[in-house]
Amino acid sequence: MPLRRATGFVESLLRLVKLNWAVSDFIILYRRPGYG
Repeated sequence: MPLRRATGFVESLLRLVKLNWAVSDFIILYRRPGYG
């Protein structure tokens, strides 16, 4: 696997991880006591 392709793959993985973190943070904030 060429280096450029590998770095692109890692970048896409990092984007997915950041997106998952943002979604989980939003869900945690939304499920706080008082919001049901």
